[in-house]
Amino acid sequence: MTCTMTKLARPSLFLLLFSVGWTGWSANARPKHAHSAPPSSLTLNQALSLREAMQLAAKRNLGLMQDALERRRKALNYESALATFLPRLTMDTTYDNSAPYDTTLPRDQRLQYGATLSWTAPVGTKVALGASVDQRLRGETQQSQAINTSNHSSNISLSVTQPLLKGAGRRGAASALAEAKLDGEIQRQLFREQLNTLLEQVERAYWTLAFSQSEVAAKERAQDRAKKQFEDTQENIRRGIIAKIEIYVVEENLVFFQQELVKAQQNQELARRALTQLLQVNANSPLATKDTLSGLDPKLPDKEMIKRGLQGSPSLAAEQLRLSKEHVILRFEENQALPSLDLVGSLKLNGLDSEYAEHLSQLVRAKRPEASVGLLLSLPLSFRAARAKVSQAELAAEKQLLKLKEREVEVRHEVARLLKQMGYEARRLVLAKRRMALSRLKLNAEVKKYKNGTSTLDSIVRFQRDLDQAALGVWRVQREQRTSRSRLLALSGALHSAHGIKIER
Repeated sequence: MTCTMTKLARPSLFLLLFSVGWTGWSANARPKHAHSAPPSSLTLNQALSLREAMQLAAKRNLGLMQDALERRRKALNYESALATFLPRLTMDTTYDNSAPYDTTLPRDQRLQYGATLSWTAPVGTKVALGASVDQRLRGETQQSQAINTSNHSSNISLSVTQPLLKGAGRRGAASALAEAKLDGEIQRQLFREQLNTLLEQVERAYWTLAFSQSEVAAKERAQDRAKKQFEDTQENIRRGIIAKIEIYVVEENLVFFQQELVKAQQNQELARRALTQLLQVNANSPLATKDTLSGLDPKLPDKEMIKRGLQGSPSLAAEQLRLSKEHVILRFEENQALPSLDLVGSLKLNGLDSEYAEHLSQLVRAKRPEASVGLLLSLPLSFRAARAKVSQAELAAEKQLLKLKEREVEVRHEVARLLKQMGYEARRLVLAKRRMALSRLKLNAEVKKYKNGTSTLDSIVRFQRDLDQAALGVWRVQREQRTSRSRLLALSGALHSAHGIKIER
């Protein structure tokens, strides 16, 4: 805006609108900072179910919070791209105080003010509606001027420009909108992938802690049993029932289980800290798992899981959206390679009179109309650069198509591998449970033989260790089953919904 005015002959409606519009824009243009403070250090003293741990991680994990903010930032790209297609109001005012050719005449003082409302449609149409007034404040007739400076003049104009080739249609004018929308969808799929990856890590850490808890409990029972055997052996030696050398067997067994217990406690502490890190809670929280590995075994997925995995995979969906974006870019470059051919039309109403009210009356009654219509053609002298850009876009689309196919092959093979792996794990679990049952029967039989004097304490100790290892083998397979299942659900983008976690649009 250019304004050198020192005084006004009468109030101007355009100036009033301009001041109100500027004030309103300034008040609403201040950014609203929606900042979420990072979670404070939280100490958890209770046992958590897997579902509770999953939901807690989805709410508190700082890495996921960053991903969520990035998703929201990308979603605003569409709103930002709309700026090109929003109506724009332009207002101007100029005060002119010029000296006439005849220095004996008073200075010519005029005030020009006006406003223009312009809009560009997503199909390329450009519309401008404007009004301007040239108001005489003081001055005499200047015959050398094209227009008598003693008159007031005004006009209302409407102009429309419609590109017919370059810049026409949504592919030529609204490409940025389509790209911004696809960017938002891509980021949403990436967020789904990041969320499911986090939840997969949480579930793996959860079942690792559950396994460690079971192992510690088993090692404590084994240590107590070995300690009781050691004390009974000491008493039997004191009574002279057995030889002194028998103490070495039970003492070595006691030390072995003490060593195993310390190792199990170490693994439990490391597993607990790994889970607290993913949940973003105090590292010293005495976390424990409420769900146990001995619960209901997960069912073996059906063969249709491969199809569902391909349909729901967030990484595959992101690659598909990237391919769509490359096609949008390609269509835009093809449009930009065309010559510019625009249809231009305008309508203008004019007013001119020495009386202020009369010249406005002429404007309203359309006594001085002007209209025009025409074509505007613009041709580059060489299309080499445009063809190069189209070729670049074609190559980028072909490359993205290959990436999509590559990712599809990876997902297909990964899902098939997990299904096969879970099939073997189910068979291993049956055998592991059978082995544990046989180990228990073998130990019971050996205890009876020992009481009858037909077995040795060394055999009982060895069979007790076999039973403990068989129980750990069952829990290991159960842990592998659950982590394989979570990996399968994460790959198909369904792990979060399986635990009641929803992603907002």
